[in-house]
Amino acid sequence: MISNFSSFVEFFAAIYVTMAVNNDFCSNFWTPKYYKEMDSLLKEYDFSGSSSIHDSLMEKIKHKYENVQSRAHYRGFIVLMLCIFYLIFMGYEDETNRMSVEHYIPILSDTILVGLTLIFSKQILRNWRRTIICVIFYALVYVLLKCVHFDVLETHKITIAIYNYKSLLLIAIILLPIIHQLYIYWLYSSVYKGYLKHQVSEEYERYKVSMLGIKTKDKSKVDEIYMKAWSDAMFMTNEDPTYTTFYQVLIKQLLCIASPTQWQLLMSWIRYHMKRIFSKEKGDLPSVMNETNTNNEKVLDNPLGQYERKDKKALDFTNEYDRYIRWKKKKKVGKNNSLKIFCTENNINFKDMTAWLRINRPI
Repeated sequence: MISNFSSFVEFFAAIYVTMAVNNDFCSNFWTPKYYKEMDSLLKEYDFSGSSSIHDSLMEKIKHKYENVQSRAHYRGFIVLMLCIFYLIFMGYEDETNRMSVEHYIPILSDTILVGLTLIFSKQILRNWRRTIICVIFYALVYVLLKCVHFDVLETHKITIAIYNYKSLLLIAIILLPIIHQLYIYWLYSSVYKGYLKHQVSEEYERYKVSMLGIKTKDKSKVDEIYMKAWSDAMFMTNEDPTYTTFYQVLIKQLLCIASPTQWQLLMSWIRYHMKRIFSKEKGDLPSVMNETNTNNEKVLDNPLGQYERKDKKALDFTNEYDRYIRWKKKKKVGKNNSLKIFCTENNINFKDMTAWLRINRPI
């Protein structure tokens, strides 16, 4: 009996209310305002030359964002209505009809129709009018199949298979839209930021070099994308050209960057982490070498290091120390026989000799 899942359906029906309701809090919870990332990035880069480039671009990006947000509302409303259908259906379920395939055909048919609608939501759910028409259609299908009995449907193998897995179908049709919406939130709140920074940075470099090539009439510097908007005749003329077509290409490029598909974002995330893994594996050996070199540099930077080395450049105060011992014996005990006075009298670097004594500790 699917009536055992009544609490489950009620709980998620409440969640789908938040997805279907069109207010700022709920809308921002399910669909982040990712277009603001593009707004902040455009302010960082100097895409100069057209005063309206920022406004026109942001207007188009925001329009795309509103479409994504609206489809989330439509999907939430569709599944909410399905949850209500299920709750009404569970109210009429009893011990007599719970084993009847005929009793479940209407609600299972609506479930499959909702699933198909969600899969093709981009094409079907374009506005609230279409969404409400879909709900009315589901209700008509339910009433029709409840009033008219089709023996073919009741005995078909596919119908029997769907009936046997009706509980799994119920769980899937309720959970998957929420999982998908959380996946979208993750893409546009986390992955989208990194994707945008990388792509806008690359496009800015391409734009800057191409603009320089156009102004200096150096065709080799202009990127292929921007060359489509710039004819060879424009390179030959001495008149001041208009950059309208050039800016149109730039806006088109930035619009494509700011409105990636979910697949593009996912693949960019996978490529980024694959590169990190491979670069980390390749960088293990160099990192060890760098660490060794760093340690060596630290040793060399140590003021006592030059006295520890055994190479030709290492300072050796063995003879000076022998002379100091003989000199000290001749002097009386007191301040006049200190190492500092000895070094001063014999023009020896006191600090170097002291460091050498600390390292070698002669007897």
